[in-house]
Amino acid sequence: MREMGLASSLQIRIEVPLPDLELFANRANRRGGFWLRVKLRREARRAAYMAAMAAMATLPPGSFDDTPWARARLSLVFCWPRGMVMRDTDSCITALKPSIDGITDTGLIKDSPKYLDYGSLTHSRLPTPFGGHVVMIVEKLAGGKR
Repeated sequence: MREMGLASSLQIRIEVPLPDLELFANRANRRGGFWLRVKLRREARRAAYMAAMAAMATLPPGSFDDTPWARARLSLVFCWPRGMVMRDTDSCITALKPSIDGITDTGLIKDSPKYLDYGSLTHSRLPTPFGGHVVMIVEKLAGGKR
């Protein structure tokens, strides 16, 4: 979904924990049902909001004068712990939706296909059996209207 000619001028790296297994599409209703997933979505959204605010604080002043960004690209890197089964791409995006909403809550981007392009989604394997996380890279793109 990349568009040619759109150069990135600013990039933010946000690291969040791997989504709970109950948030993956093929795991729904197996363990705790609806209310457990509501709680997990709320926690994931809050964690992503806090991580995004911390990442925004490290950038120079004036970087966010024109927020929400008119156009942005979101790239995802899933870092799976050793021994954990890697999930399929569409299930990963579904499980990460509350975290994307958390970044939207900061006012940095708008969560709409008109404003947000999805870049690459890659998987990597960690050498340890714990510590899985997702690296979300948000790039500001030139062009578009707020």
